[in-house]
Amino acid sequence: TLEIARKVLDDVRAWKGHGFQPRTSINLDARVAEEPSVGPTLIELVRERKLEPAQICLELTETAFPEDMTRLIEVMTRLRMAGFNLSLDDYGTGVSNFELLRLCPFTELKIDGSVMRSAPTEPIARRFIQSAVAMAHDLDMTVVGEGIETEAQLSTARQLGVTTIQGFLFSRPVSFEGMLRELSAAPPRLEARAC
Repeated sequence: TLEIARKVLDDVRAWKGHGFQPRTSINLDARVAEEPSVGPTLIELVRERKLEPAQICLELTETAFPEDMTRLIEVMTRLRMAGFNLSLDDYGTGVSNFELLRLCPFTELKIDGSVMRSAPTEPIARRFIQSAVAMAHDLDMTVVGEGIETEAQLSTARQLGVTTIQGFLFSRPVSFEGMLRELSAAPPRLEARAC
């Protein structure tokens, strides 16, 4: 995870050298994030590259339930205090999502792609998204809809109040050079997401 973060932050620094400063997201597994050295290491990696922590969003993912929820909350809180944005990834699928949402200072709620893709045809998915958007707005969080692949999914997401969209409808994964081309041609709100 930290090697991926180093690579992504090196890319962010290089983009900055070309005059671009996109907000960039990095996936951070909950089991890795609870390690006490991870927070200070991420802070130092950003500082070494002369980047602003607010430019970086750490997307907390759950491949396994954290062993020590208290330690995870402490690390995430310290990262937020350092200025990083924090995203609760895959909202709608994880068993501890609510507990994490309740206890961590997230700035973003990222609704899982399976929920977003089913919304055009499934009323329950639409209701779930509506309630997630309302809750996130009440908590002053940005809402991201991930996995958008069709115009119908995009239209539904917009109707339901999802303001930030991610998915193959806009772009497949691209190389560093491809990202430079995307940034050069993009509207100013393009974000880079590293998985």
